[in-house]
Amino acid sequence: MSDAAAGAAGDAGAAGAGGAAGAGDAGAGGAAVGAAALIGQGGGDGGGAAGAAGDGGAGGDAGAAGDTRWLESFSAAAPAADQKSNRDWLTAKGFKDPDAAIAGYRELEKRLAAGDKLVVPKDGDAPEVVERYAKAIGRPDTPEGYEVKMPEGMEADATLLAKMQQVAFEQVLPPKALQAMVDVFNEHGAALVQGQSDEALAAKQAGVEALRKGWGADFDANVGYANKAIAGLELDMDTVTGIESGIGTEKTMQLLARLGRGMGEDALLGEGGGKFQIPVEQAKAELDAMKTDRDQAAKILAGDKTLTARRDMLQRVVAAHEAAAQRRAAQG
Repeated sequence: MSDAAAGAAGDAGAAGAGGAAGAGDAGAGGAAVGAAALIGQGGGDGGGAAGAAGDGGAGGDAGAAGDTRWLESFSAAAPAADQKSNRDWLTAKGFKDPDAAIAGYRELEKRLAAGDKLVVPKDGDAPEVVERYAKAIGRPDTPEGYEVKMPEGMEADATLLAKMQQVAFEQVLPPKALQAMVDVFNEHGAALVQGQSDEALAAKQAGVEALRKGWGADFDANVGYANKAIAGLELDMDTVTGIESGIGTEKTMQLLARLGRGMGEDALLGEGGGKFQIPVEQAKAELDAMKTDRDQAAKILAGDKTLTARRDMLQRVVAAHEAAAQRRAAQG
């Protein structure tokens, strides 16, 4: 074979090999273009296809874990001023590869086809849209249908609860939302009550300490006078507590002690012209009634503080009357 022929043959072989390689590259290019079309990338011009074919090896690496080069095939331009670009949107969604993006789209398409879509109503929407949403979130058919659980030992204010149920119904709230609001309301109310109780207790203790300092050695005696006034005036503890909450513990005890000191036995007997008078005949009649009335006798035996205090006071009236009569008899 001549040198010319050998060269020609060699060139032909090279050309053949090159053609085979080209064909291989074309196949890879076709695969790359097909993948781009599958995920929504529009077909490019010949140069784009050739570029994709030339990058076949790089494209093959795009599916590797953590490789985001596949996102570069999507536009970086936002379709609207208030929207992200397709590339940014896919990045934000966190799709790891084109297959994951397509899988998400197909799942959404399946749900839409099955009617699995909840539309949150807006102002002005048709009643049927609101009703469909209400049923989907479990809103009861009537305001009274909202069931609310209260803490153990606490009863709901019927008027307030009815208002809250009506508002929840009109605002299309699920039952759990109303229950959550009621729980917060109850917790806040309990905290306020506890705070008021703590403040009242602290104020009472401060009042007692002030009385101890002011009365000194006469503290116990003055407390006795105050108790005497409570019994003589037949004040129940609710009344005393009401006075105390209005003017404070210190002033309440000072007032009652002054009243008790002014309620001497002569005044109780009606002999001293006092303001708080109980005739001895009345005292004796009440004592007799306490002995014969089974209900009163049973209460006293059971430790009823009000009746016991009343009985003791009446007995003091009778005893004082008898002592006064003896003094008068002795004086001749």
